[in-house]
Amino acid sequence: TNEGAEDGRINEGAFAHYLPAAPAYLHKLPSHISLRQGVLVRTVAVCLEGLRQLGAEPGRTACIIGAGFLGNVCVQIMRVRGLRVTAVDHDPRRLALLYKYDVDTLSEIDDPGKYDYLVETGGNSEVVSHLAKGSKPGARVLLLGLPLCRLDEAGLQQQTGNGKLVECPWAFQPRSWEEAIRLVGSGRIKLDDHAIEVLPLEAYKDAWAQVERREHPKVLLSISQELKGL
Repeated sequence: TNEGAEDGRINEGAFAHYLPAAPAYLHKLPSHISLRQGVLVRTVAVCLEGLRQLGAEPGRTACIIGAGFLGNVCVQIMRVRGLRVTAVDHDPRRLALLYKYDVDTLSEIDDPGKYDYLVETGGNSEVVSHLAKGSKPGARVLLLGLPLCRLDEAGLQQQTGNGKLVECPWAFQPRSWEEAIRLVGSGRIKLDDHAIEVLPLEAYKDAWAQVERREHPKVLLSISQELKGL
């Protein structure tokens, strides 16, 4: 709770002055994982949980639509697991970060019917509709970027029952967090490209502007000078 709220109300959530959490929801980071990496582990866990539900098998083909942080991590995980991956994004700077992982890149998705698995990370309902209609029978589409509440707005709610669309997970499974920590700690999943700028909390407006201008893939806010090195 935030008992010091000036208006007398109690604010809930991660902006609270005190944030209680049950031990079952806490995961200890090894000392060799920096805070710079640690703040990004949750996103890795989200990707792992989604790909687990997708049931992606080694040797199959996958297309990741959106090469931002979510897409980049999905690409890395799928390559580690032995899938052949194509990444799609309009921004060549994002695609350039993926060449080291031996993946094919496109600025536009050519034919959804070529792939066994498709992962949408940008939250674009039109793209999801295109993937659902254009993918081949038996293919599966993972919705990492599109909230379930928007499926109905996109006219896709009825398609979730046919086994093709896989709902967006929220990484509540402890096994996903534990695997994410192992992959990051071992260096098999690289996060350095996504946390290259650290600013003090007071500079949050500038940080937001930098992200909107796509000057950096990620900008971290430090709450204390003691954490300057992260």
